[in-house]
Amino acid sequence: IRSWLLTGLWAVAVAALAAGCVSARKAAPSYTFFPPAPDEPRIQFLATFSSDLELGRSPSFADYITGRPSGASPLVKPYGMALKDGKLYVCDTMASSIQVFDLVKRRSRNFAPRGEGRIQTPINITIDADGTRYVTDTGRNQVLIFSKDDAYVSAIGTGGEMKPTDVAVTPDRLYVADVKGHSVRVYSKADRRLLFTIPRDAKAGKGGLYSPTNLAIDKQGRLLVSDLGGFAVQVYD
Repeated sequence: IRSWLLTGLWAVAVAALAAGCVSARKAAPSYTFFPPAPDEPRIQFLATFSSDLELGRSPSFADYITGRPSGASPLVKPYGMALKDGKLYVCDTMASSIQVFDLVKRRSRNFAPRGEGRIQTPINITIDADGTRYVTDTGRNQVLIFSKDDAYVSAIGTGGEMKPTDVAVTPDRLYVADVKGHSVRVYSKADRRLLFTIPRDAKAGKGGLYSPTNLAIDKQGRLLVSDLGGFAVQVYD
């Protein structure tokens, strides 16, 4: 029986590989642009993927036998992402993890630490020049900090004092969008001490924030804040 089973599995594998070779024939390329003709195209659609199989990884023998991909689980509900050294880090809010796509090796893995660094609802991720990762977690209402080697470092925020949605980094500061406090909290990067908030006056009219969600730093060092509740992008020096 064992010999018969092995022979059957081998036959299934050979058939699957043969089918894969047939399906691997390249179809005529098609291109999608926006806006469509006759307008001048500005953006070209290239690809979509939620797992490394769709990214281009060749299926393994185990994939054919079990019918399940041997790599990381596909994305469920992706939100914020960051690119660093050929790797794309994608926040999966439903899977409570960070999906890491290696665009060079065409492999992916789930980063879902346990214990003190456990991720609940990751919304955005920011990666510093040295590889330090800042994950805004609206489930924990904290900014989780991990080293470039996946080690948990620390967290910013205690006792539900804020609801962080994004982080921007400069050489000496951390900017945290706080949708609960209608502000951007500014910390010293060295010791993660709160320096001040933007706006400094919570009752400020012009320049005030309603629902700050996403942050960016431009080449002039100005802070750009996407204010969902204010229907505007606010710019601060």
